[in-house]
Amino acid sequence: MSDASESGLEQTRSALIEALKRSRETHQKRRQAAEEIAVQLEKKVVQLEESLRTSEEVLANERANLSCERKKLDADLQLFKSSWEAKIGESLELEAALASEKDQRQNAEKHFQSFKSSWEKERSGIEAALASEKDKRRKAQRLIDDMLQQKALLEANLEHAQNRTLRLQQDFAPMEMRLKSLVEENARLQADVQKQQADLQWRLSCTTMSHGASWQYQVEGSWENMPPRMNEKLLPAYLAYLHKPTEETRYATLDSGGTCRIYDFEQMQQVNWETQKKRQVRIVAGVPEGWETPAASLLQQCSHLRPLYVKERDPLLLAKVQDILTEHSSGCCGHIMQRATVISMYRIENYRVWRGYKARLEALRQEHTSYKIAVTPAELNTGSSHSSIARNQCMFDCGEALAEDVDEKILLHGTTWDNADSIVMNGFDNRTCIRAMYGEGVYFASAACKSHQYTCQAHAKACFCNHERTLIIARVALGDAFYAQETRQNQRRPPVRNQKLGDTYDSIVVNPGPIKRHPHGSQIHQEFVICDKGQAYPCYVVQYKM
Repeated sequence: MSDASESGLEQTRSALIEALKRSRETHQKRRQAAEEIAVQLEKKVVQLEESLRTSEEVLANERANLSCERKKLDADLQLFKSSWEAKIGESLELEAALASEKDQRQNAEKHFQSFKSSWEKERSGIEAALASEKDKRRKAQRLIDDMLQQKALLEANLEHAQNRTLRLQQDFAPMEMRLKSLVEENARLQADVQKQQADLQWRLSCTTMSHGASWQYQVEGSWENMPPRMNEKLLPAYLAYLHKPTEETRYATLDSGGTCRIYDFEQMQQVNWETQKKRQVRIVAGVPEGWETPAASLLQQCSHLRPLYVKERDPLLLAKVQDILTEHSSGCCGHIMQRATVISMYRIENYRVWRGYKARLEALRQEHTSYKIAVTPAELNTGSSHSSIARNQCMFDCGEALAEDVDEKILLHGTTWDNADSIVMNGFDNRTCIRAMYGEGVYFASAACKSHQYTCQAHAKACFCNHERTLIIARVALGDAFYAQETRQNQRRPPVRNQKLGDTYDSIVVNPGPIKRHPHGSQIHQEFVICDKGQAYPCYVVQYKM
């Protein structure tokens, strides 16, 4: 009986060892396949980066061509201006000649009238004297003949002056028409130049947001802020240098408090004109400490998406996002998220949208002060007793603490990759809201399983399909929130806080529980709605798959 047991145990052991070998071989084959797939992905990434560099080179060439065309247009305009001024000079000379001829004609007419008057007086005297004195009559006749010759000469001169005046008028008419056409052409060219300059200025202003940036100078190892008026003077000069770095734009000479200083934007130095004392200067963009993009690059951001995406490589942060995705929720779709895996995570560094968001926060503070509103922070309810999003709010603030006075929260927004690009470029947009159970606005959630419902391009609800999903982790200023007790479908305006004053709440919070007119009678997930798109900033874009 003992030998049979030992034989059975030996067979079982052999079978287990064989199964273990097969399992190891299978695992090794899968690992090799995974490594081959990783190599292929790396090659694709290299190809994509090469394509992006090619696109950037083409864009740089187009910018250079545009600059050359503008210089050529300026040269043509200067040439035309010189020609036009020469034509104006000729017309002025013709006008002067015409005025001179007119004066000569008037003088001739006056001389003729004077001569005629004196001749008639002399003739009457001669005719009276002819009766008594023939000699005087002959003299008088000779005098009359002389005067008649002078009259004929004066009349001939007058006729010549009239003919010349007529010819000048005939010659001046086409020149006047030509001058008019030249003036019209000059106005058209100036309008075209102004339009191109306005377009260039618009592009420059769209790509170089300076609001919020400030200058500092170094004193004994510490940085001090420059006065606001000096900021106003330095920023345009620095933006001009960034737009076109030349020896002319590199230096700026500014006067402050009676002291003249020269600023070198290449060396980032300040030089006192009198003492020649040098100080280091720098520009601070006023963005979260966790951002990596330099201030100069932030000020030059334009309509390119790639610089706005900064790949996040912090393993701790990626692990927290994985926890948020797979966290168990009491909602009906919590089990789906157990299969979610983070593919990539990008930090969004969009200076224009960030400054708009900060400006909206300041506007909220002013409104709260005007209406004497005390903000009560909303509590996050994810349906989990150990909520990752609630416990790790400060992990996603990019180094700038959340503002409690406007109840800033880190919340989730599910969308597709194409929509995410639009949000990264221009911020959130409440006009794209489709299924608005609590009114028009931008919707956020505290649980990933709720945001997951809006991430599939092929299906309208949460699903298991293998499409890549996109989750946006956003800073949201809830401010003074309205707590919904019923649905608000087709409502475009936020709930009114005070009927007499007509002011409205800053956001809507929907907590899990019974909700009037809800299709299912109650709300499962906690949701947040903002009606002003400026009250949210997309901090991170996460791609994941099921």
